[in-house]
Amino acid sequence: MKLIISDEFSASSKELFNFISNPKNLELVYPKKLKVKVVEVPERLGKGSIVRMNSVILGQNFEWKLIIKDHKENEGFIDEALESPFKYWKHEHKIKSINEKKTLMEDIIEFKTFLGFLGDGFASKIIKNIIEYRNLKIKQYFGEKTDKIEYKDPTVIDLKLGLLLCIIMSLLGFVLPIISPKDLIFGLIFNFIAWFLLWFFTHDLAHFITGYLLGIRFSYFYLGLSNLVKAIPFKRIKFLFLVLGLKINRKRSKASKYRFAVMYFAGPLASMILPFYVPIYLFLYKYNLLAFIFLFLSLINLIITLIFSPKYGCIHKGLNKLKE
Repeated sequence: MKLIISDEFSASSKELFNFISNPKNLELVYPKKLKVKVVEVPERLGKGSIVRMNSVILGQNFEWKLIIKDHKENEGFIDEALESPFKYWKHEHKIKSINEKKTLMEDIIEFKTFLGFLGDGFASKIIKNIIEYRNLKIKQYFGEKTDKIEYKDPTVIDLKLGLLLCIIMSLLGFVLPIISPKDLIFGLIFNFIAWFLLWFFTHDLAHFITGYLLGIRFSYFYLGLSNLVKAIPFKRIKFLFLVLGLKINRKRSKASKYRFAVMYFAGPLASMILPFYVPIYLFLYKYNLLAFIFLFLSLINLIITLIFSPKYGCIHKGLNKLKE
């Protein structure tokens, strides 16, 4: 996928080039939520220079290794990723002087994600919002007056909307096995969707309900990568573990560490137990073959969660709370 974003800045082409060609300035102008940190950079950029940095993508830390493929003083440069969260990444910064005090900068970004066209479409929205935020921060740096600068994060979901989504999808998970066709293939499809909904959406619904009853408050839902990806070495597989998360509102939450621990434990408990509804229902009312398939799937899910969640996931967070 290719993105082209243009903007004008109240700076000379030399001033703007000097600013953007210093990778350390990335830490100043990119959203704080991304936690951009440059860890290795030469004293002066040039063709063939290597830049290493870290950033947070979908809630997880990723390393970047960029090589400068082209570099023209006061005109721009091209960086290409040797290592990154993307399957392919190339970013061209083109600078064109309008006059002594005005400069046009064009960002031409070519990229591919590990999730195909769906991932590319979602990533394009995130990248566009990040570049627009960055441009406003650069304008602010050069003394331009701007409105309040806010990063519009497409991964954030309004709390009420997210809660409604979790409730509807969880209820649908309970209904689908009841209305699933007796045909083996369509029965498999219907029940797999039901199993997935009960695994995916009940996790955060349990967090929310338990937390709310125990005095814990939340700000919003968000899409992110499960902490379990820390145990997975392969990038392509990591991006399959998209989950819903809940942002805790620490200022409004009045709960002991024990209540926080219970809230953390509630999520994995729900996503381990509730998917068993599908094979139990199938054993009672439908085909035994499908029941065995989803019983096996539920047991695998139970085992994986019990192994990895105490090390990386919500059980780990709950245990850490109890140690405070």
